[in-house]
Amino acid sequence: MKGACEYDDEYGLISPSIYDSKQAIADAKELKNKVDVVIIFMHWGNEYNIIEGHLITYKDVCDDLHLFVDVIIGSHAHVTQPHFYYKNTLIAPQMGNLLFAMHITSFFLFDKPELTTDVADYEDWWFKMTKRFKNRTAFGRFYKLVFNKDGLIKTESRYMETVLEVDNKHCLVIRPVDDTWRQICSDDDVNCGGTTDCNQWECKVDENKEIKYDNNLLNSFEEPDNERRHYAPERSEMKPTQMPTRTQPITKL
Repeated sequence: MKGACEYDDEYGLISPSIYDSKQAIADAKELKNKVDVVIIFMHWGNEYNIIEGHLITYKDVCDDLHLFVDVIIGSHAHVTQPHFYYKNTLIAPQMGNLLFAMHITSFFLFDKPELTTDVADYEDWWFKMTKRFKNRTAFGRFYKLVFNKDGLIKTESRYMETVLEVDNKHCLVIRPVDDTWRQICSDDDVNCGGTTDCNQWECKVDENKEIKYDNNLLNSFEEPDNERRHYAPERSEMKPTQMPTRTQPITKL
């Protein structure tokens, strides 16, 4: 990865938010030679997209790293997305929210001196809205992964779905959806987006048969090199007042 919280005199603090393909591959190779298990955490994707709109980003990173990492975990969307296997690497692209207030969040506003309404009134309004409306930002996932020296043991690795609620004391409470640890991508896993033998970009399952997609689907993910997007603009493209952002898709080739 690139950046490591460098400070630039012109642009200020540059966080490690730019994905560099060559550097990522080199780092992953180096780690793989030193340790038994490599897990990569990505801050990527579009907020609130249950179906990711920038699949090319996921595909690029999977292509880059799957030979050298066991698991790629991600967040940023504040909703869960289907996990899947790409070759032998587990991809859990979005884990949702564990402890993060839903809707227009109170903690963004309560400490602002310009807040014109009474804080208690606002908290009461937020409480009622949170109790009344349910949405996907209330859900998250725990992953319980089991490894040996050969990597991830798929048959023993599980996940549990969680939901975030607000109690009568206006406190956020995390609870399991149904107390079930499910095997990742078992035959009955409705949250599985693809297996080692049939990942979501290369094939589909129709009437229990695996059918390979033709190249038109794969080509639809590709973008011309000059249109590839990444986390932050190149410094030469940045205005003096423009800071890098983490809210853009992350691919940089």
